[in-house]
Amino acid sequence: VRKVKNELKEMKLISYGQITANNEIIISFEVQGKLEKGFSTMKPGTKFKKGQVLFKVNSKEAFYSLSARKSSLTNLILNSLPDIELDYPSERLKWIQFIDGLVPSKMMPELPKFKNNKERLFMTSRNIISEYYNLKSQEARMEKYLFIAPFSGTITDLYAEPGAIANPGAQIAKIAKTGDFEVKVPISINDLETFKNIKNAQFQNPSGKTIAKGQII
Repeated sequence: VRKVKNELKEMKLISYGQITANNEIIISFEVQGKLEKGFSTMKPGTKFKKGQVLFKVNSKEAFYSLSARKSSLTNLILNSLPDIELDYPSERLKWIQFIDGLVPSKMMPELPKFKNNKERLFMTSRNIISEYYNLKSQEARMEKYLFIAPFSGTITDLYAEPGAIANPGAQIAKIAKTGDFEVKVPISINDLETFKNIKNAQFQNPSGKTIAKGQII
């Protein structure tokens, strides 16, 4: 006869799994053009930081088109100034200031507030409002010529080199977020309840040193 002594016992289970990034993104563009490199030469294994420009598509043609439309809007307002001065003399200055802000190298200024509905209808009849929002749409499209890193990570695959033509939807590269990984490990169904009760896990290297902590899902 032996007296029972309750004690904790370790249970070791040997299994093999693969470490993968928890967050991966495939880079592609919505616009077409010549692919250019961003902050550095892009190769698999290249590390980058959040906010850096990884890839860009040549946007000279789109920029010149946007500048030409700004010039067209300027002409529309200039042609309307005599009528504005006649019917809305107090509003003339704000439209002149708006024209001064239509610079090719700067973002579109805010559309001036209308004094009343009559002024708004007048500007609508001169196609000034529709041309303004067409320009805003084209300006927003200019942002699609750049791919800015949404997180810090590493390039895992590269499908196109700078100098190639980027087509809409075509894959350029695959990037993975560093510092946030997932390990898929198969276990026996008999041990499932044990792992359900243990929510946290520690990862050790072959020498027994803890190198990471995680959650069991």
